[in-house]
Amino acid sequence: MNNPHRSRRILLAVVGVAIVTIHNGLFIRRVHSQELPPRKADSLKPLEKRVELVKSIADEDTESSINNLANFDDAVWADSMVAEAGGVIFVSYRYSRLYVLQLKRVRKIIAELRSAPSDDVIQHLKDRFAAAMEGFDDVFRAKHRQLDEAAASGSSVILSELDEHYYRLHFSPAAAYVLAELKCYDALPLMADALSKTERIPISQGFLFYSMHLLAVDHPKDKLSPAAKSALDDYLKYAKDLPSPEESSFVTWNVNIDETDFRFRLLKRDLGLKEQKQIVMRVYPPKS
Repeated sequence: MNNPHRSRRILLAVVGVAIVTIHNGLFIRRVHSQELPPRKADSLKPLEKRVELVKSIADEDTESSINNLANFDDAVWADSMVAEAGGVIFVSYRYSRLYVLQLKRVRKIIAELRSAPSDDVIQHLKDRFAAAMEGFDDVFRAKHRQLDEAAASGSSVILSELDEHYYRLHFSPAAAYVLAELKCYDALPLMADALSKTERIPISQGFLFYSMHLLAVDHPKDKLSPAAKSALDDYLKYAKDLPSPEESSFVTWNVNIDETDFRFRLLKRDLGLKEQKQIVMRVYPPKS
């Protein structure tokens, strides 16, 4: 298997040339042996908090949805989905590839910017991503000092609202995923800058690398200088054995009953999800 560190170095080199030219913790794995009868979505009452979430997101413009990407109202549902996978380390590649797909705001941002691209909104997303990378090591250390002090005193740290540490860890993978899905090729330099940092960053390096890999694979060669094109060709030859993502359909953000509903996840009820409006997104491979 190819050396991921060498792949990373090669991809960073490609980007360097191109710059010149342009998430319930307890999962019921065993239910009753008797199968529950299927029920359609229209015979089930939507969960109240999910209805509230859809209404809240509907009031947001795309830029506001970007700002709220890590909000508890959306993130806790996504986190619960990842917890059921079992053995997933928080913010790891495996965590990130599952987490980002479940965020309603990710689906909303992608859908809106696919149908009505906006350079200003995409630039806002890139700016927020770059800001999340800066000085995270200090944020991480401050948070863990707080946790250590609480543990030493026998107390606990309860988040009643977003703090900087939580925000960055949940925002960053979602932002990188959206940038790759929207084929924001000019985001490669800032993603490369984050990947090359020697200090801690709030995103799995493997997840960030794979997002960059997809941008490199999709990059139009006619927009590159001869040197950048040659460097990209070299990278693509070396990375040819990297697994491809899988295109899958998910219900759109404005559906009240979706894959995070426990009746679908734990009881395996037929909620009629396939009958709802869908959005196609890429699912990253289990390993990269």
